[in-house]
Amino acid sequence: MRAHRIAFIGTGTIARAHAYVMDALSHYYDDLPSRIRDVVASHQAERAQIFATQHGFDRALVLEDFWRCGDIDTVFILGDSIGHFQQLRSALRIVGIRRIYVEKPICMTQHEESQIADIAANLPPEITVQVGFQFLQMGVVRRALRLLKEGLFGSPVHFHIRYLHGAYLEKTYRDVRQSRLQSAPVGGAISDLGSHAFSLAIAFLGTDIEVTAARQAGGFSDVPENSDLCTTVLVHATRSNSIGTLVASRISAGAGDFLEMEFRGTEGAFRFSTE
Repeated sequence: MRAHRIAFIGTGTIARAHAYVMDALSHYYDDLPSRIRDVVASHQAERAQIFATQHGFDRALVLEDFWRCGDIDTVFILGDSIGHFQQLRSALRIVGIRRIYVEKPICMTQHEESQIADIAANLPPEITVQVGFQFLQMGVVRRALRLLKEGLFGSPVHFHIRYLHGAYLEKTYRDVRQSRLQSAPVGGAISDLGSHAFSLAIAFLGTDIEVTAARQAGGFSDVPENSDLCTTVLVHATRSNSIGTLVASRISAGAGDFLEMEFRGTEGAFRFSTE
């Protein structure tokens, strides 16, 4: 079996988490294909070299040089959200590419979103693109989706999804994450946290959901005025004619990392909380 030649784009916390999971896979699966950690790429050469040394990658490159690499078949796009879409487009042009994993969100603007459908429609059958929404893989969520498909809840009536953090209440936490506090849509809770909420809404209600209203709130003197710290969205699922709210917040006191879902239908209800 030919070894997978793997490249990471990004050297931050998420990249380290993927390197850790890659190490752990052999403890759970006996039939893993062989893997070569070939390249790690970053905008900063020093960070790429440190990451490559720590996590066993053969080469460290600045991102501009990475796109000229050959013999890469698997790419993990794990850097800042603002670069995900363009890096996906560039990765699709790599000769021999077979697998692309993109951290959420896959795009940041309506213009980028409009191009996603064209990319999906013209994706060669030999290439797999996956976007990271880990909450969809939780056992309780998978079970609820099966029960929904079996008709246990009846037709959806209303729903609520909240994903809350509290860490950005602390100035010391904000100080080292200024790049994530840029004005929306480049930064903000709705793209960072809200993308998970939307992934759950789509899984339970289908793709025909419309945002009918939205409002953001919260502010600190050291944060740009239009930075999205907390957003509430009103959503209409047109197929079932159900209505609901999605809340994404980085400044919710008492919520370290809190996810809550509630779906109510004509025959039953599903409620879940990480607390």
